[in-house]
Amino acid sequence: MGRVSRGFSSSTSTKNDWNAKTYTRVFISIKRDKPDGKCSEKERLIELAKAQGKSTSRYIIDAINAYAGENVLTILDNDSKKKKAK
Repeated sequence: MGRVSRGFSSSTSTKNDWNAKTYTRVFISIKRDKPDGKCSEKERLIELAKAQGKSTSRYIIDAINAYAGENVLTILDNDSKKKKAK
């Protein structure tokens, strides 16, 4: 059963508000499942990220930075620093 709102801001609502103020979304289009039964590009990105212990977003940002040869994107730097500090 869900919780009944008592006039307080919900945790999800608060997180969504903070994310909207803090982050900018970048959308990319990738192919859906392959007809030959191979995994989709999305599934492959998720697998590669997990293998390196990263979020999918962090994996993509690191890949772009590696390709560009410099630190072009720093969207998740604050999150990464917080996790390392724990």
